[in-house]
Amino acid sequence: MYMEQGENEMKKCDKKVKILAGLCGAAAAVICAYAAAGLYYNTHFFPHTSVNSTDISGMTLNKAKAAIQEESDHYELHIHTRENQEEIIYGTEFALLYEYDDNVLTEFLTSQKFWEWGLHIFEASKYEMPVLAAYDDERLEELTSALSCMDSRNMIKPENAYLSYDAAEGFHIVPEVGGSVVRVSDFKKQVREAVENAVTDLSLEELNLYEAPEICQDNEELNTEYNLLKPYLETKIVYRFGDKSETLDAGTFYEWISVDKRNKVSIDEEKIKEYVGNMAREYNTAYSQRTLETSYGETVTINTGPYGWLINQPEEAAAVKEALLSCESQDREPVYYTTAASHDEPDYGDTYVEINLS
Repeated sequence: MYMEQGENEMKKCDKKVKILAGLCGAAAAVICAYAAAGLYYNTHFFPHTSVNSTDISGMTLNKAKAAIQEESDHYELHIHTRENQEEIIYGTEFALLYEYDDNVLTEFLTSQKFWEWGLHIFEASKYEMPVLAAYDDERLEELTSALSCMDSRNMIKPENAYLSYDAAEGFHIVPEVGGSVVRVSDFKKQVREAVENAVTDLSLEELNLYEAPEICQDNEELNTEYNLLKPYLETKIVYRFGDKSETLDAGTFYEWISVDKRNKVSIDEEKIKEYVGNMAREYNTAYSQRTLETSYGETVTINTGPYGWLINQPEEAAAVKEALLSCESQDREPVYYTTAASHDEPDYGDTYVEINLS
């Protein structure tokens, strides 16, 4: 019985040893494979490696040199504009020729630590190598000037953000318009720098090569003025004239109101007087011509007489100014010198005394 137990223990032990040996063998195989790949990357560039935007992953030094030269021989400068358009200047059009220092590329390769190659399966290495560019400068100038984005007919001038009022949106800030006016000298300088450094993409937006508006919608002074004026421009005065009504709101008085440098709000009194004067001409009935059907059947015309509605324009203009400056929306009747029986026609109503002086 004891001998059987001992044999079982020995079998279990042998099994564990075999498993351990298998694991060690597998680990050794992985290490050997990794080391072998590492030796490969002693003479080849790591995965995901590029120089001046040229992919040289897994290449030897000579193949990398050839690939970089091939790329430069087919150089294209892609110019991206604000309107999502792309224009291209080709290196062959201005006799572009690049020369590289091969020693720099050699240094990139020798700086690789071969045992780190596995990390570069997930990690990119991007190198920039100095270049010496020879090209026809006059021809590059011509090609740059001929671009569509450089044509003044295609350029839209920038516009500042500003305050506005309309029926659809009410009082609001109208955003600035960036436009498409290129800062020509800066743009040409950036084109040359891109060519001389083998850069293949140039974005006018990212390089801030457009003329910019002076005032944008986030401008502090503009927003201060907006917040200051907003309660005033939300004020409404509704006049009642019997069945008729007239509303004085920002759609009418937006142009009357202003803010000075000390943020003091003022209203153009002459505009208020003009508005009240127009309202008086519309609704005054005193001293106006009216007809009357007499009790004996004839219709007569009365051309004179103080009877009727007559707005007190100076007092009403002062009341309008006070209401607007206090931001008090209200329904109101104008201040009158004289009033009548009805705002509807006839203004004398249907109860009156008829006297025929003839």
